[in-house]
Amino acid sequence: MPEGPEVRRAADRIEKSLRGKKIERAELVHTSLEDAGSLIIGSTLLRVDTYGKAFVLVFDSDVAIYVHLQLYGVWKTGRATTRPKTTRSLRLRLESSKNHASLYSATDVSLLQIEDVPNHPYIKKIGPDLLSSKASVAQISRRMQGKTFARKAIGGQLLQQSFFAGVGNYLRSEILFIAKIHPTQVIGKLTPEQRLALARSIYHTTQRAYASGGITTSKEFVRAAKEKRMRRYLYRHYVFGKESRACPTCGTKILKIMTGGRRLYYCPDCQQK
Repeated sequence: MPEGPEVRRAADRIEKSLRGKKIERAELVHTSLEDAGSLIIGSTLLRVDTYGKAFVLVFDSDVAIYVHLQLYGVWKTGRATTRPKTTRSLRLRLESSKNHASLYSATDVSLLQIEDVPNHPYIKKIGPDLLSSKASVAQISRRMQGKTFARKAIGGQLLQQSFFAGVGNYLRSEILFIAKIHPTQVIGKLTPEQRLALARSIYHTTQRAYASGGITTSKEFVRAAKEKRMRRYLYRHYVFGKESRACPTCGTKILKIMTGGRRLYYCPDCQQK
C-alpha cells in the first residue's frame, strides 16, 4: 500500500497535469461517479488535497472526488491523446485539452460536496497529516504526550492513521531506527530526549521520503553507496527489508518481527529497550 509520501507525489503529478484546467472529457466508470458527469465535465480542477493515504480532488463546481488507493489502486498521467498500457480496471479518467489523469483498480471512491469532506469517515478519524503545511516537530512531540497514547507501544501505534496520517510499514521501521527507539517502547515512558528524537525522526524521515521518491537514508549515505556502485534497494532504506544484513551503524544483524500484523525491522543494538 502506498504511504503518505507516495500519495502526495501522485497528487503532485495530477496537479501538474490538470490543476487549473477545464475538464473537457471524463470517463466516470466507478459506480459512485456514474451520475456525476454534469458536475465534473466542464468544471475546473482547483487542487488535489491529501489526507494521509487518501486523495481529494476539488473542483470549482463545489464537488470533490475522494479516492483511497488501498492495496492496488494507482494513478497514471500523461498526454490526453495517449492511453496507459495496463490490464488494470479503469475507475476514472479526467482529461483537459492536453493532459489526462486516470485512476485504476481503486475501489474506495466517492463523490462529495466540498463542505462534507471533513466529515468523511476516513478523514474524520485520522490524525495530523505529516506532509501538511501545519506539521511540525513541536506538534508531533505534543501529540505524543497525550493520555490517549500513553500506554501504547510505539511500534504498533505508528501504523494507526489516527496517530499520524501517512505513516506506513517502511516509514515505521526507518523512523524508529533513526530515532534509536525500540519498537516495543511504550510511548508514555519515553524520556523527553527520546520523545524529541522520535518527533524529529517522524517529521524529517517523512519529508525526506516525499522529496526523494521513497528514500529514507541521508544524502551522505546515498552518495557513499553510489560511489560503491550499490544498487538502489540497498541504499534506499537503513533497515527496512534487510533482515539478517549488517546494521549500517554498528554491524549487528538486523532483525525482523511482526508488529500490528506487519513486518518491522530493527537493530537490537542501536535500538535497545
